[in-house]
Amino acid sequence: MLDPLLKSPHLTDENIRQLADARKSLKKINRAASVAKFDGWIMGIFGGLTLLLGFSDWVNILIALALGTACYFELLGAKRLQTLDPQAPRILGYNQIGVGIGLIIYSLCQMVASSNGKGLIADAASADPTLSQQLGPYQNMIGEISVLFYVCLILVAIVGMGSMAMYYFSREKIVNKYLLETPPWIIAMQKAGASI
Repeated sequence: MLDPLLKSPHLTDENIRQLADARKSLKKINRAASVAKFDGWIMGIFGGLTLLLGFSDWVNILIALALGTACYFELLGAKRLQTLDPQAPRILGYNQIGVGIGLIIYSLCQMVASSNGKGLIADAASADPTLSQQLGPYQNMIGEISVLFYVCLILVAIVGMGSMAMYYFSREKIVNKYLLETPPWIIAMQKAGASI
């Protein structure tokens, strides 16, 4: 089935070729926007769950607010990327760096708390003497597992968020190239909301 734009009597063969080239060039930009939307919604869901499950703890509220802010900027960047804003990849890249830094700070704080005998398991054990007695022989192992978990989270922040930031930053060149090489009438159509 032919695209309605391609059936228009006002389009020349050259216009149709330009549209086909633009569609092909737009694939990487659209893929980055889709990744950003997905990532943004995941951040929003985790932020909402963190707020719901830890509303009584101010640390959880801060984490939820940070995830909500990251969600906002990720979805904003995705929307601006779809409108071919050359600044959108920077917004997305710096947002990933911010999320990564947040994860690293959170992990380091949790490691310090765990090494000082605080944390989720230590708090639960202090509230229940029976649990404390049962966990007694395993305290060192639990502390080591906790530290290992947060070290892994730091690595995820560095590798995962770092590679996503690099991915988004690399899209800036693609958006600029698209804006330079695509005929103005196609860009005007896209900025008006038409998909090609």
